[in-house]
Formats: sequence, C-alpha cells, structure tokens
Amino acid sequence: MAKLTIREKGRGRIYEICEDIVVVGAGSDCNVVLRDPTSSKLHCQIRKAKDGYRLIDLETKSGTQLNGEFVNQSPLKSGDKIQIGEAVITFEEVARIPLDVPKLGERVRRKAAAKPGLPPNAVAGLIVAGVALVVLILVIGFRKSAAVKEDERIYREAMALYDAARFEDALSKLMEIERIPLGDRTNWVVREMPDKERDIKTMIESASGMKIRKEAEYEMYEIDKFAYARPAEVDEIHRRLDAWAAKYRELLGEMPVQVERMKAIRENYPKESGASAQKP
Repeated sequence: MAKLTIREKGRGRIYEICEDIVVVGAGSDCNVVLRDPTSSKLHCQIRKAKDGYRLIDLETKSGTQLNGEFVNQSPLKSGDKIQIGEAVITFEEVARIPLDVPKLGERVRRKAAAKPGLPPNAVAGLIVAGVALVVLILVIGFRKSAAVKEDERIYREAMALYDAARFEDALSKLMEIERIPLGDRTNWVVREMPDKERDIKTMIESASGMKIRKEAEYEMYEIDKFAYARPAEVDEIHRRLDAWAAKYRELLGEMPVQVERMKAIRENYPKESGASAQKP
C-alpha cells in the first residue's frame, strides 16, 4: 500500500494509491491535479512495477525533480520527494501489518476445548476435517488458476514488456488479443485493454518526440561546431541554420534552448550586405 502527500501553496492533502498508474499534472482528468502554473497537463506518472513503484516524467518542459535532481525515470522508495514547480509530493509505502490469526487447526481446537464435555477424539476429527477442507480449496483454486485463458496470458506478457519500457513490443503483443473472438475473451481483459492501449501509445509518442528533439540538438551542435571551425563560410552557416529551422519548424516552441543557440550563431556570423557581400 502506498500514498502521496501533496503540498502546494501552503496546503496539504493525501492521495492513497489504488491504481497501477497514477497520472500527476494540471489536467482535470489526472489522478492528482496540481495548481502550479509550471505543471504540464500530463506531467508525470507513478507506475506500479514488479519491484515496486517508478516515477516517469512525460517529457515535460519544466521537468520533474526527485530528491532535488531532474529525472526521466527512476524507482521510488518510501520518503522520496517529487517536486514539480513549487509543488512537493512525498511518496510513502505503508507496510501491511499481518494479523495474528491462529491457524485453522488451532482455531478448531480452541472452540472444541471451550465446549464442556467434548471428547478428545471429536477434537481430532474436527482438525482432520478442517485440514481436508483447506486441501480441497487449494486444489480447486489451483485448477482454476491453471486454466488461464489465452487473452489473459497475452495481456500479462504485454504488461511485462510495458514495465520493461519496451512500448512498441508491448503494443504489438497487446494487438494479438484482437484475433481472439470477443465472446471468448475474459471480461476484465476487455475492460482494461482500451486504457492500456492508450497508455502505451502515449508512451510511444513521448519516446518518439524525445528522439526527434535529441536529433535536433545534435544537429545544432554540429552547425555550431562548423561555424566555429569555418567562420568565413557565412553563407553556408546560414544555409544550414535555415535548413535546420525548416526541418524542425513544428517543434521550435518545444526547444527554446536550441532556438536561442540558433539566434546567437546568426548574430555571431552575420551575413554581409550590399556590394561587399558580392563575391567574384
């Protein structure tokens, strides 16, 4: 069992985690809605994995801090502090306290001992009957668990790929369920599949966008390096800058650092004007 303690603008609230994925952001459909102006509509996820919980930043402009450091993905441990702008979210895992419940045979023996006049062989018989009942329940449960339907098996394999951040493989595996007739699918798989498919596609789009931005950053670095090495080739420098800006036109608003770098290169290596710009 885990919970989040959210503090922003001097107020605090608690969110108990009951879902496999908790979305945090400014959007009204998020599980945890933040009021901080730097928060994106879908800012980050807290996702349950086999080994605990993980924090995943959804490629936001302002970023997500974990214990004072910006992270893309990171495992969470109890006491970790997630910061989004001025909002601070404390992650806590609460250990379940096992109840001191006596074993079945012990419970039967106590009840039998509490009844006056019950012979010892009757107590033994009740214990044997109780053990036999437990064995029967376990056998029935094992048979039911062994009869896992095909769509359940595929769904669980897809989720294992999803937890390993292999999003495209997870989507491909999930789509295998479509070949199973709807009437033969398990109800909970039919119910869960649309949301999981949407989550996986969102992660694929985020990963693709990050890859494109990394490529743009590298290309701008190469242009800057070229300009430094060959400052006299002003026309070629500007041609490369123009080509870069045209190629990533739709993403310029998401790359303020690279745009500023482009402007600085243009200012450092201005085009000549008038007759002095004419070369034989």
